[in-house]
Amino acid sequence: MAFEIFVGKSIDLNVDTITVIEPQLRAGKITVLGVTSGQKWWSLPDITPIAATVPGYDVQTWVGLAAPKGTPAAIVQKLNDNLVAGLAGPEAKQQLNKIGLDVHTGTPEAMRAMVAEQIAKWKKVVADAGIPQQ
Repeated sequence: MAFEIFVGKSIDLNVDTITVIEPQLRAGKITVLGVTSGQKWWSLPDITPIAATVPGYDVQTWVGLAAPKGTPAAIVQKLNDNLVAGLAGPEAKQQLNKIGLDVHTGTPEAMRAMVAEQIAKWKKVVADAGIPQQ
């Protein structure tokens, strides 16, 4: 989750994660112009998504756990099972929600699919914008 903001009397732009921006917003130090998720963000229901002005706009921060290529499937599954179990606990969810994060867990296959979708999405954005590949 990222935001566009302005600070003080001059207009600056910052696109950052909710964990950085939300405390600044709550302290009255910044004004948030919009969230970059496709829909309203649960912890900031009064902030309009950019997608309300730019249909289809949806940029969210995500975090995943990766293992080296060739790691045996049984080990990957065990790591995933333990991570899911740890994140399912009420203390973990509460602490992560406290800093504005929304916890979603899944399978290693679902993570691979999501990463592939993100790669395809951003390759298209780069190509459509004419940004040279390096």
